[in-house]
Amino acid sequence: MTGKHVILCCNHFRQEVESLKISEEYPHVQVMFFPARCGQPPLAWEELRDSMLGSMEYDYIDVLGGSYCLAGVDTYAEILKPFHIHGMRQCFHIFANPDMVGHYAEKGLYTVTPGWLSHWRQFINLWGFDRATAQQYFSESSTGILLIDTGADKDAYRNLQEFSDFIGLPNETVPVGLGFLHLFVTNVILQRQIEANNKNHISIDEKQKILSHYAMALDLLRTLTNVQIESDVIHQITEIFSMLFAPKTVSFNPCESGDSSTENYTIRLDKGFILPISSSGTLLGMLEIDGLEFPEYLEYYLSLASGMVDICGMAIINARHYQEIKDMAYTDGLTKIANRRTFDTHIEIEWKRMTREQKKLSLIMCDVDYFKRYNDTYGHLAGDECLREVAKVLASNCKRPGDIVARYGGEEFVILLSDTEADMAFLLAERIRQSIEKLCIPHAASMVKPYVTLSMGVACCVPTNSLSAQNLMTCADTALYESKSTGRNRTMVKTFNGEGIS
Repeated sequence: MTGKHVILCCNHFRQEVESLKISEEYPHVQVMFFPARCGQPPLAWEELRDSMLGSMEYDYIDVLGGSYCLAGVDTYAEILKPFHIHGMRQCFHIFANPDMVGHYAEKGLYTVTPGWLSHWRQFINLWGFDRATAQQYFSESSTGILLIDTGADKDAYRNLQEFSDFIGLPNETVPVGLGFLHLFVTNVILQRQIEANNKNHISIDEKQKILSHYAMALDLLRTLTNVQIESDVIHQITEIFSMLFAPKTVSFNPCESGDSSTENYTIRLDKGFILPISSSGTLLGMLEIDGLEFPEYLEYYLSLASGMVDICGMAIINARHYQEIKDMAYTDGLTKIANRRTFDTHIEIEWKRMTREQKKLSLIMCDVDYFKRYNDTYGHLAGDECLREVAKVLASNCKRPGDIVARYGGEEFVILLSDTEADMAFLLAERIRQSIEKLCIPHAASMVKPYVTLSMGVACCVPTNSLSAQNLMTCADTALYESKSTGRNRTMVKTFNGEGIS
């Protein structure tokens, strides 16, 4: 028979833990909450004993919280009844993978939870800060605020905005759900059940099997949240469920953005089930597990899987966020083609490759004629749309894998062409120039035509170790200058070698 099991949690976890409805699933478990201290000073055992446990009968106590906040309790672990402290390095590690949280910490973000945010004013007062001193303190130690959002507190985002405004720092939100917490707490409960069964000489094979599944799930999910490519995340999700359940088939069927045809509910199959994977209310796809070798354990497998899908959804969203950040770093935000940073990296790579292969490298530089007048006449929004249209034409004419089209700055674009002769680069430049003319984008203030036109400069050379990519850039810039100085809306070509430009 399983003894009375008490789980003590920080009050900042209350909404999340209560959402799990632990006592309904495990009637012998009682969850209690100790006052949140955030380490000032650490919680003392006497506080738990006198104010909470009192004369309560219990067989096991598990305390969940941050190591620093529980530093005054762990000295009693050896002298009390079976008593264990699960002191995480940071308390929010109970909700999310420490490595994932550490990634944001390296960016200088101060991490908070919904429970902490609901009392942020009290902590500001406790620390003796007013608004000015709080802004000074946080600006010296942090670049922003990160909310580990469990979804349990509907006011979390509002509290985040208020706290962020108060200290004058930007904020980010990472949705993590309750899956990680559910697995963690279940693992603790099952471990105690095994100890109780062992003490009473009851067969524990089944409990050990269940516990090992939960432990394996936790370990696998910790690695999952570090994967940064969405396709790899989905592959690893299917691998995890294959390892845990050994079904005949595991598949993930993604939902298109805005697709509302798939209902967000669990479907039971004869030897499996279909689970929705979502994050922050957005349905991402359906995970189908079928052909279970032991269908008699279907409900157990379903319970375990249900506790995992929140983390799976979080991992997919994290991978998408990572890709968005990566795209922002290498892509021009306005035109969605490569930015100057990407171009600078690419030209150095291609310069070295063409040096090894002794093949020609061509560069096209182009400029929208009288673009400042265009902005003055039609406004900057129209100017942005004009640049987007130009970028589309450039990109549609450059399809080879080694080629790159980039926005170099303002209204200036560049095209790098590997293994390309000067005459072929000239023909491409002319095709692009004529395509822009055919768009007939009105430009009443132009001194060339009543519509938008481009001036083009082409440079070509065989790279050598004695030259550099900057020589090619200078040559193309010279050709572009000549195009603009001789009337614009034309293409000029220059070549160079170790002796100069011709």
